[in-house]
Amino acid sequence: FHPVHRLDKNTSGLVIIAKNPSVQHRFSQEKMRIKKYYTAICEGYYPAEYSSIRFPIQRKSESIVERECSIDGKRAHTDIHRIQGNPLGSLLNVALFTGRTHQIRVHCATMGHPLHGDLLYGGHSHAEDHQDNNDGRQALHASRLLFIHPISKQSLTISAPLPKDLLHLAQKLHLI
Repeated sequence: FHPVHRLDKNTSGLVIIAKNPSVQHRFSQEKMRIKKYYTAICEGYYPAEYSSIRFPIQRKSESIVERECSIDGKRAHTDIHRIQGNPLGSLLNVALFTGRTHQIRVHCATMGHPLHGDLLYGGHSHAEDHQDNNDGRQALHASRLLFIHPISKQSLTISAPLPKDLLHLAQKLHLI
């Protein structure tokens, strides 16, 4: 098991796992650019059709888990495209340009629109909306990855559809 990148706990979707350590090393050595795209459902009507958020992120001083936006933090860049929205929630396409811990969750919460189910950053539980996951989770799914294969040099795009729980939530909120 040779992970190339990771996902936050309770985030579904795609990850890249190298078959062997040398391929894993090539991803890091060659500074392979992996373009990461997520689908998210935030609370409320996300007001902008497109926004580019560049708020630095740091660990919250009183927590080992929680993060916050702060001028003392590390650079973080997230682009958000609203696909559909209403007062109950908004379906978002999110592109990451940096990979800070909880980056999408922190940026959405800072904008006043925490992810549905993200109790750590101000979202409300939607456990009843999760047919397959009674504990609930943040409404975040790694939906697409673009990268150059480190051996073949072929450009690859890999995608994964929304899982049942998030599809059900999006339908309940009239977003699809």
